[in-house]
Amino acid sequence: MISKRGAELPMNVIVIAIISLIVLILVVGFFMGGTGVLFEKMAGVFKGGYDETSLVVQTCESHCRVAESLSTDIAKQNSAYCKASFTLDVNGDGLVDRVGGKDQDKDAAKLRYYCWENTDSGSARVPGVLSCDVKCE
Repeated sequence: MISKRGAELPMNVIVIAIISLIVLILVVGFFMGGTGVLFEKMAGVFKGGYDETSLVVQTCESHCRVAESLSTDIAKQNSAYCKASFTLDVNGDGLVDRVGGKDQDKDAAKLRYYCWENTDSGSARVPGVLSCDVKCE
C-alpha cells in the first residue's frame, strides 16, 4: 500500500525564504530613505516608543489640510487633527517626554502631544506645527 503524505517544504526552503524576506525589507528601506532612518525608527521602538518629531509635524499638517476640507464643525472636531496624540522626545535625551520634565521617572505619566493647542494638563502642542483654522474645542 502507498503511504500518502501531505506536501512538505524542506527546512532549507523555509530558511532561505525568511532570509530573502529580511533582505527585501532592508533593500526597500534603503531605497525609501536610507537604512539610517529605518534603524533609527526601530531603535525608537525599543528605547521607549516615541515618535519622530519631524514626521509628527508632517502628519499634523496633513491632518490639518484634511480637517479644513471637512464641511461641519462636528466632523472637524472628530478629525484626526483634533483626536490624534503622540509621544515625543523633544529634548533629545533618548527618553519619552514625561509630565513635569521627569523623563527618567518611569512612573511619571507620559506627556501627550497634540497637533492643536490642548489645554489639558499632561499635554502640549507638537512643536513646529503651523497654525490651522480648525477649532477642536
